[in-house]
Amino acid sequence: REHHFPFHAKLEAAAKYLGMSESELRTSLDGGKTLAQVARDRDKSVEGLVDALLADAQTHLEEAVKAGRLTEAEKKEMLAGLEKRITDLVNGRFPLLPGPGFRRLEPGPHHRPGSF
Repeated sequence: REHHFPFHAKLEAAAKYLGMSESELRTSLDGGKTLAQVARDRDKSVEGLVDALLADAQTHLEEAVKAGRLTEAEKKEMLAGLEKRITDLVNGRFPLLPGPGFRRLEPGPHHRPGSF
């Protein structure tokens, strides 16, 4: 089972914490490892990795507020639940995203109760 880091996001903070280059980290992730597995392989704590990614996200959001790209309220909204989302990401649990063939399941003219 493959565990691709979604969208090959910038991995700078994770790579820095793990003591490796972004390229090396991408290679590990492309090989099917989760960020948590890479951390354990390098004798780093998963919790420390989550903290590093959370701190990096908070710093970027604060910079966006200072630059006027986000309001303080928008920053707080983005921070809500961020630790859980980062923890899920590190452990290879990603939300399912609609793909090209995604169709919403909505009752239509042929819908029968209980047919979903």
